[in-house]
Amino acid sequence: MRKCLFFIIVFLMFLSVNRGQAQDNTHNYGVKMGINYNKYRSSEIYYYYRAKRGLHISFFYAKNYDDFRIQPSVMFIQKVSTLEKYKEMKYSVYDHILSFIEIPFEFSYKVVDFKLLAVRVNFEPYIGYCLKAIKRDESKYEELSIGRNDKDALSPINAGLRIGLSFEISRFEPYFCYDIGLKDISPYDGKLTNNGASMGIAFHF
Repeated sequence: MRKCLFFIIVFLMFLSVNRGQAQDNTHNYGVKMGINYNKYRSSEIYYYYRAKRGLHISFFYAKNYDDFRIQPSVMFIQKVSTLEKYKEMKYSVYDHILSFIEIPFEFSYKVVDFKLLAVRVNFEPYIGYCLKAIKRDESKYEELSIGRNDKDALSPINAGLRIGLSFEISRFEPYFCYDIGLKDISPYDGKLTNNGASMGIAFHF
């Protein structure tokens, strides 16, 4: 898996370098890939959550207006959270592995522009749909039900806002952002949101 990602990154870098000069700067397309650390935030006092690493990849289209940019995209993202539960004198630890398809819509403004480096502030609201949810307990895997009633483990719809910085270096754009979950993804009475931090690199073709 790591070797495959390495060759994909090298290939994308090669494409971006060769096509960089010919591309119209008013618009372009590209791909993002990176890692994210997510965890639940809940009103339930008997639960404690820790962030774990997940992966994300997205394909985007960018439209540039001088220093301002809009960038819709389609993203696959895996959000993993460790749950430590202590209730009724019982203690258990397990992971939730959630796979989402998300539609982010990024608004970006260039705040610093040097000759070789530009710094951007990014605001990215998104809406997502949970494709699959898995509970991992040591070596055991159990698929969680996704639906809208109190018999299901999770609600399928997720929404939030990512806020962060990115650094344009030619056709490469490393980025860092914080993910604020705004949608309650629990079908129960208690509130449950998913929050996290992401980092990665975008390749503009």
